[in-house]
Amino acid sequence: MKLDNIDFDSAAYTINQDGSYLNQQDGLWGLYDFGESPDNPIVPYTFPTRNQLILWYFKDMGWDVNLHSSEFS
Repeated sequence: MKLDNIDFDSAAYTINQDGSYLNQQDGLWGLYDFGESPDNPIVPYTFPTRNQLILWYFKDMGWDVNLHSSEFS
């Protein structure tokens, strides 16, 4: 997987459009769903960086994060 050209802001927007929100607590990143509290995450706050969480989410969903490449922007 080529990470150099990934537009992580665009990928984060796609996650938001899917109804989940990236959030940071105590220096770690996790996800909570629309209508839920950040204190009740669907993905625990275990990711050290936002980009690692985004990569995990795309892999978990079976989506191609490389479609969010600056080459396509």
